Amino acid sequence: MKETEMPQPLDQTAVAARCGIALTTVRKYHMVAERNRDNGDPQPGDMPAPDGQVGRSPWWYPSTIDAWNENRPKPGTERGGRPQGERGPEHLREVAKVFQAAEKAQKSVPAPATVIAEHFGVGRPTAYRWIRQAKEEGLLSD
Repeated sequence: MKETEMPQPLDQTAVAARCGIALTTVRKYHMVAERNRDNGDPQPGDMPAPDGQVGRSPWWYPSTIDAWNENRPKPGTERGGRPQGERGPEHLREVAKVFQAAEKAQKSVPAPATVIAEHFGVGRPTAYRWIRQAKEEGLLSD
């Protein structure tokens, strides 16, 4: 790019495509970040303020979005989101313990996967994956 050429600004649709996230997610990130800035309480990882606006439509330079996207918290990372990855043997033993207790009391409690999800603060798909891993490790029987 020549020094006199300006980079092509990105609207919210282009930001979504560039970051690999849904347009509704970009709109929500922008709305929350704007509210945080308006309240004088910006948060780490907030979407940056727009580099400009056309009417009421915000736009950003690619470099602004790339820097934010590289450093923003993403689910399943040490910088944010719910735990998603594999866990060690101690964790799977705890999953097995909670599963077995839920199975014993099944008439009075929700399904074991639901109990595990609530106990660890994760979604049911993650709970099912942990149950499968505990079974593969021989901590639970089929």
